[in-house]
Amino acid sequence: MEPDLTPVELLGSTLRERIAFCREMAAEANRRAAETTGEERAAHLNLARLWSDLATAMETSFIDPRGSRSTR
Repeated sequence: MEPDLTPVELLGSTLRERIAFCREMAAEANRRAAETTGEERAAHLNLARLWSDLATAMETSFIDPRGSRSTR
């Protein structure tokens, strides 16, 4: 999986952008899981779940460093 953002860019991005990034990574992990079997598939599914959980946590818990609570 190749991230579209570098770590520095990710830290400087908006909350909405960070959530979208996590959702994109989850989708990519799910795509890769569909292409594999066994332990590799399980690992990709686990990564997808973790990325999705992180996005959900950001949507419901975190405040944007710029002071906005909205993700829209």
